[in-house]
Amino acid sequence: MDFIMENELYRESIFTNNMLSFIFENAEPVKVYTHYTHQESIAHLIMDEGFKYTESFYKTTQNIQNDLIVLNYKHNLYEHYGEFMIIICIPDELIDFVKKTINLSKLNLSIEDYICEKQLSQEETYILPPLFVKGYIKYKTGEIIHNPKFRLNYIFNEYIKKLK
Repeated sequence: MDFIMENELYRESIFTNNMLSFIFENAEPVKVYTHYTHQESIAHLIMDEGFKYTESFYKTTQNIQNDLIVLNYKHNLYEHYGEFMIIICIPDELIDFVKKTINLSKLNLSIEDYICEKQLSQEETYILPPLFVKGYIKYKTGEIIHNPKFRLNYIFNEYIKKLK
């Protein structure tokens, strides 16, 4: 019975097994976020230069879990922002390290803000480096574009050296 329910659920989902594997299969436990954009050129720019944002990382990203019902629900809420779904991964180990070693409340920053590079401008702009951007999915066609700059295994050891 569960198998039938699962197949029915997959038929109602726009997400294929390949898409789900791309989003959720990582060597290490990570927090996965999505960001939608209308232009493929913007998706490529994010992969190349990093994810830029002002104010809050959570204003234009959604934390997702490996739960097809929740994933479909969040996708339905945000798909009108564009057909290109950017996948961002932040290792749990890095998040735990920052939580344990940095007093973020004193700095008035979120973990995402802390690990970003800041850009000096009139508005405070944060740039999450491209090594956190796994790639993107053209969800209407199912095409998956991998980011050659994505380096999940590099992030913890090398990136922590930059944070100290």
